[in-house]
Amino acid sequence: MIDPRVAIEDVDPDAFARVNAAVSNRDRSQPTTATVVHDGIEEFGDLDALRRERGVEQLVLLERRGLDDLSAQLVEAARQTDDQGELLIKCRQIYVNHPAVTLVPCPSVTGQGWDRVRALLGSIEDGQWVRAVVGEWELAAEIHGGRIVRITSKPPEGAVSAVSLAGSVDDLDAVLSAPNPIGELLERVGAGLVAVDVGEGIQWLG
Repeated sequence: MIDPRVAIEDVDPDAFARVNAAVSNRDRSQPTTATVVHDGIEEFGDLDALRRERGVEQLVLLERRGLDDLSAQLVEAARQTDDQGELLIKCRQIYVNHPAVTLVPCPSVTGQGWDRVRALLGSIEDGQWVRAVVGEWELAAEIHGGRIVRITSKPPEGAVSAVSLAGSVDDLDAVLSAPNPIGELLERVGAGLVAVDVGEGIQWLG
């Protein structure tokens, strides 16, 4: 998801199409899930056996009596949060931790990937850029107040890059389609498959 306040201009259509295709592939590769709405979890017994019986990788159980409260908490979070990234993290945490929700298997800690990205963006001076050169394409994001305000393939001449990444199209696809994109990116940087140049004072993800 892209915040509607972000200006997207002069973006290479092939690069943007490739990014969208990779992200769509990630969406299709998410774990298979079955959702069961119930009136009492004790009736199910062995939850992992139920998951295997349903033939899915993740089982979601929602207790009917708690759904109104869950919905109210999500709505209230939306009313109190004007940052899209923060809202995504907050809603996920409310959902996962709500007593009406049981996930089998239990999810890993949520929000860490987003938190690392926010720390990176927060350490970048206003008006500086994060740039990625992927094959023959370039995408650049301008940062103000720790947020992306503009995405383009043609940053202004003389624009200061706080962080620059360079790699192949295959590496871009692998990072964006991975279940844990931040972890995948760091692995490829560590293996020398993606080059990274970080300016002084920037809190890199590693």
